[in-house]
Amino acid sequence: MLFTRKAQVAGLDITVEAAGEDPKSVEIADLVRECVSRDEFEIELRDIHELAGLVIEQLDWSAFIDRYDGRKLCFYLDPPYFGSESDYGKSCFGRDQFQAIATRLRGLKGRFILSINDVPEIRETFRRGGGSAAL
Repeated sequence: MLFTRKAQVAGLDITVEAAGEDPKSVEIADLVRECVSRDEFEIELRDIHELAGLVIEQLDWSAFIDRYDGRKLCFYLDPPYFGSESDYGKSCFGRDQFQAIATRLRGLKGRFILSINDVPEIRETFRRGGGSAAL
């Protein structure tokens, strides 16, 4: 896909072929072909190029904090609201994760902003132990 983007920016003709004859390969090739043939593709490429130094991660919140925590960083955490844990899927975020977040934030080197609903259970969870994670 990266080569495809570079070719498109350079104004070269792009030919997209499936990696194999199986239905999934054909489906992916059709999707890429459709993507690069859109009029908006060149504008999107310029936008992507402007974000060249940006790193996008797909990590669990705790692994992300472990990897990037430092004195100069500020994390924005937006977990599901208490009582709505299953809104993103039954096993995506358990109620026990609130305590894990509170515990991890107490040891944080950087700073954080936490977006969460103000209910007694959350106040109690984040009040335990005091420290920088106290509400």
